[in-house]
Amino acid sequence: MKADAVDDAPATRRGLSAGIAVATGTPRPLLGGGALLDLLLAAGREQHVDVVLDRQHHSGERATRGDGPLVVGGHLIARTHGDEHLGPTRRVDPTIALTWRLAPALSAFARFQTGYRTGGLAVASGVGRVADYQADDITVGELGVRTLRRGATGLSFSGSVSLARWDNIQADLINRRGQPYTANIGNARLEAFEASVDWVPVAGLRAEASLFLTDNTVSGPIADQSQRNNRRLPDTPSLALHAGLSYQWEAGGSSFRTGVTTDYVGRWVLGTGDFLDVSQGRYQVFGLFAGMRRRPFDIDLHIDNLTDRKANRFSFGNPFGIASRDLVTPLRPLNARIGIVWNW
Repeated sequence: MKADAVDDAPATRRGLSAGIAVATGTPRPLLGGGALLDLLLAAGREQHVDVVLDRQHHSGERATRGDGPLVVGGHLIARTHGDEHLGPTRRVDPTIALTWRLAPALSAFARFQTGYRTGGLAVASGVGRVADYQADDITVGELGVRTLRRGATGLSFSGSVSLARWDNIQADLINRRGQPYTANIGNARLEAFEASVDWVPVAGLRAEASLFLTDNTVSGPIADQSQRNNRRLPDTPSLALHAGLSYQWEAGGSSFRTGVTTDYVGRWVLGTGDFLDVSQGRYQVFGLFAGMRRRPFDIDLHIDNLTDRKANRFSFGNPFGIASRDLVTPLRPLNARIGIVWNW
């Protein structure tokens, strides 16, 4: 995730990024922190801890992910008018990012960023009853280094550590009767390390690998009902790995390519609390690809899940069946795809 332009600057740049913006209406949260916040976005998009939730205001307007200002590398000063009982929200969220050249092909970077979501109203048990949920906020800090490959061959590397504190987390949950509700589930502390390597030792041969480690803990009345090793954000495996090796060459007026890949995803839980903390993940898959390009044709072959691994990916499904805790989305079995492109 490229959350800040400073991170994508060449190693020859140095300096400090800052700015200020004024906005009114329904704000979008300010998010950063590399893969750490990619993980939070994935958790919100696919599971029960939403990073951006739809809001129903007293005016009848509905704010979605695309509404409101998004400010990166600056400040957001926003005032929102939600339910009159809750009152307006005023908040200043600073963002600061720094990059520094340590050597011609080596740079260091740092970022500090905050964000929040306003509170609102949710359906409560009983006919015609509603309940308040409070605003939540997140603070993220990140430090890292990056080196760029110079020329057609060589090594490029990036690595960073990040720390986030997420307070008063808003979450969409499911009760034991299969009914959805929104509540503040508690606080979370997230620590992460991410690294990626891209190495081209000789022309045509390429090796790549990436690693993501995270340790997060959720504390609160709902999370504390789970066993200690299940008190974590949903869909956040403690370890994720990717590696690939490929080779490309030319012969007889054609270009050929082939390679292998592997991915490992560690264990995670479906949701927060003893009702949703179903264990999932913990699997490894392998893939193979090959291709040929000869004008005007381009032919590709992809084989996924070479070992025909059986495992359980993220699954939510029918909310009325959650009580069975038998929620399964199997991996796609061994499969092959052939593609042919004709250019003219």
